[in-house]
Amino acid sequence: MSRVEWTRLSGDEVEEVVAVLLSRRHPDCVRIRPSRGDGGIDLLLPQSDGSHHVVHVKKVH
Repeated sequence: MSRVEWTRLSGDEVEEVVAVLLSRRHPDCVRIRPSRGDGGIDLLLPQSDGSHHVVHVKKVH
């Protein structure tokens, strides 16, 4: 795997890369980019009891 040059990426690109990495680690997760709200990416990670953990990936301004 190659290294990510974080300083060369925009905030939107960092959000996307982090979401992709989390999705690879948890292939059963669901990625959502809400049409409204604060513009981040939500990842729903299913749990064995039927609930979900929500991970919010958001760039810093």
